Amino acid sequence: MFYFNSTERRVRAEVTDSSDSNTSRSFAEPQRKLQMQMSRQLYRFLLIAALVTAINSLPSSAEESVPLAEDFLEVPDELKLFQEMPLVITAARKPQRITEASSTIDLITAEDIKRSGALTLAEVLERLPGIYTPTAHNALDMLWIRGVGGRFNDNALLLIDGVPYRTLYYSNFPINEQIPLEDIKKIEIIRGPGSALYGTNAFTGVISVVTKDAVDIPKNEITASYGTWNTQNHYVSLAEEFETGEFTFFGKYLDTDGYKVNRNDEGFRTDERRVADNHAYKLKLRHKNLDLNIRYSKFSLNDSTAVPDEDEEGGPTVREHILTQLGYHVDLNPKLSLQVKAYFNHFALDRGRVAVDQNSAVISTNRSEIYGRVAGVDVLSTLRLSPTHTMLFGVNYEYEYLDHAFSETAEPPTAPFSLTEWASASGGTTPEAIDNNTIGVYFEDELKLGEYVILTSGLRLDSSETSETRLSPRVSIVYIPDNKTSIKLRYSEAFRAPTYQELYKQTNDGEAEGNKNLNPQTIKTVEFELSRFIWNNHRLNTTFFYTQFENFIKVIGSGDFQNLGKRELHGVEVGLHGRIDKDLSYFANYSLTNAKESNGADIGGVPENMGNLGVTYTGLDFMEVVPHLRWVGVRNRPLDYQGDVPVENRRYRLHGYATMNLTLLFKRLPGPMTASLSIRNLFNTTYHTPGEQTQDFDILQPGRRILFSLSTEF
Repeated sequence: MFYFNSTERRVRAEVTDSSDSNTSRSFAEPQRKLQMQMSRQLYRFLLIAALVTAINSLPSSAEESVPLAEDFLEVPDELKLFQEMPLVITAARKPQRITEASSTIDLITAEDIKRSGALTLAEVLERLPGIYTPTAHNALDMLWIRGVGGRFNDNALLLIDGVPYRTLYYSNFPINEQIPLEDIKKIEIIRGPGSALYGTNAFTGVISVVTKDAVDIPKNEITASYGTWNTQNHYVSLAEEFETGEFTFFGKYLDTDGYKVNRNDEGFRTDERRVADNHAYKLKLRHKNLDLNIRYSKFSLNDSTAVPDEDEEGGPTVREHILTQLGYHVDLNPKLSLQVKAYFNHFALDRGRVAVDQNSAVISTNRSEIYGRVAGVDVLSTLRLSPTHTMLFGVNYEYEYLDHAFSETAEPPTAPFSLTEWASASGGTTPEAIDNNTIGVYFEDELKLGEYVILTSGLRLDSSETSETRLSPRVSIVYIPDNKTSIKLRYSEAFRAPTYQELYKQTNDGEAEGNKNLNPQTIKTVEFELSRFIWNNHRLNTTFFYTQFENFIKVIGSGDFQNLGKRELHGVEVGLHGRIDKDLSYFANYSLTNAKESNGADIGGVPENMGNLGVTYTGLDFMEVVPHLRWVGVRNRPLDYQGDVPVENRRYRLHGYATMNLTLLFKRLPGPMTASLSIRNLFNTTYHTPGEQTQDFDILQPGRRILFSLSTEF
C-alpha cells in the first residue's frame, strides 16, 4: 500500500501585461479570477480542516485511558495491519517508523508497483502527491518535486541500494525504462531538502531504490510480456540462500517501438516514434557481513528532438551504466555499529542524429559522446547512547572523472566532423578531461524527550574543488501524543552544486556557454505535517510547506548560464489512504502549489493542482481489479521564449487533463503461473506538457498502452 503525505498547491496570481488588450486574454480573465477565488477558498478549507484535526488530536483523559491502537480500532485482525506503521531508513539513515521520521517520506512496496501496472519509475512516482513526471521533447521523463524540476533531473538524488546513481556532465539520472521495476523491493521517497545527510543534488528530494534480496524471491521466476507498440518486456529472477550468505540474479530485456511523437497542437511530425530498448542485469552476493552488488544496463532511446520548422531527425541515444558496490557492516558492541560502502559508477553516452531535406536526403550528421566515472566511499557510524538517544557520524568521499564530453557535426555528411559543443575547464577549443574531489562530513542527533517528543538535529559540511564549501543544517520536532496521531515541524536547507555542463560548456555556434563563477543553488524549507487515524483504518496526512529557492541556475535567451534571483514556493499536500473492508482499499491525494519568480511571475510548467485516486479490489475469485485516476491541472507555458512574440500571439496557459489507468491481476491459473493486464491511459486521452524556454510548442504525452504479462515460478 502507498503511505502518503500529500501536497496541495495554491493557485498562482495571474501575471498581466498592461500592454495586452487583445480579446482572447480579456475573455479569459473572468475565468482566471474565478479559478483563483475557488482555489483560495479550497486553501482556506484545507487549513481549517487541518487545524480542527490538530485540535482533535490533543490527548484527552479518555484517550489516555485507552493507550493501545488495538483497543480503539475494534476491527477484525486482518484490518489491524493498517495500525502497524512500516519502517523506513532513508529519512535518518537508520530504521524508524514512518510516523517518527524526521522528513516527509513515502514508501512504495513491490506489491504497490505490481498493482500499479507501471513500466517506468516515472509512472510509479506520479502517483505520489506533489510529484509531476511529464515527458520532455527528447523523449526523456522529467521529475518535478514541489514545483522544482526540469528535463535534466538534476535537482533530486537517486540512490540504488544506498549509492548515488547519476552521470557527470548533466549530473542527472533516469526515471524511464532504464530502471527495472521488477527488481525493486521498495522505494522510499523524501519530498523536501535532504542535503543534511546526502549532500549535493538531494535538493528537492531523495529517491531511494532498494533492490530485492534472496528472501524477497522465494522461488525463481520468469516473466514474458507483450503489448501495444510491439512492446516486449521479459525478465528472470533467480535466488539462493546459503548458511552464511545468499545469491541473487536479475536479467531483463525490453524493446518497444514507442508511441508516436507529436511536436505541437497542430500535429507536426506525427510519424516519428519513441523507440527504446533496454538490457539490464544485476548480480548480488552476500557472505556474512560482506555484500557485493554489480549492476549493468544498456539503454537505447530514440532522441526525438525534432522541432517545428526544422528537418532534424531523431536518432538513437545509447546510455551504458556499470555500477559496482561493496558493503560491510558490523556491530562493534551493543551500542556502536559501523557501515562501509565503496562504489564505482562508470557511464557512457553515445548519440547520433541526422538532418534531412524535404526529399528525405541526408544533409548533415551529428554525434555526441560523454564518458566518465565516479568512485566513492561512505562510512557511517551509529552510536546508541541510550534507548532514547542516538547519534550518527558519517564521512563521504567521491572522486569524479569526466573523460570527455563533446558534440560534433558533419555538413554535408561527407565532410569532416567539426566541434559544436564540448567541455573544457580551461576554456580551450578542444574537449578536456575534468576531475574533481568532494568530501562530506555529517552528523545527526536524535533525542526522545519523554514519551511524546522526538527532537532531531543534523549538520553536513561539503567541500569540493569545483564549488564553494556548503553547510546544510536541519532540525525536526516530532510530537506523538497518542497511537493515532503524529505532528511534525521541521526546518531544512539543501544545495545543488553547478553541473559540469553549467560550468564548462563551450560552443562555436553562439549557444549558451558555461560559467565558472556560478554559485550553488540553495533552498530553505519549513514544513508542518499532521498525520492522524480517522475512523477505523483510514489515515489522513496533511503537510504545509514554504520554500525559498535562491541562486537558481538558468539560461536566459542566448546568454550563458547564470545565477538568478529568488523563487518562492508554498503549498499543501493532503493524502488519505485506508481499507473499507478486507477486499477493498484505496488511496487519494491532492496537491496545491503556488510557485513564483522573484518578480512575482508564475513559474512556467508547474501544475497548480494535481490529484490521484486509486482503488484495489480483491473480492473476485479470479482476479484483482486496480483502477487509478490521475488529474493534472492548468500549467503556465514558460514566457522566456516569448519575449519577441507580439502580445496578441503569446501562449499563456495550457489546460489540465485527466487519465485513467487499469490493472487486472489474474488468479487461479494452472500451476505456479500468474498473469496481469495493465492499461495506461485507458481512454487514450490526448494531452500535452509545456515546452521549455526555447520551444514555442507543446509536447505530446503517451497515448494508450496495453501490456499483458505471464509469469511462472520454477
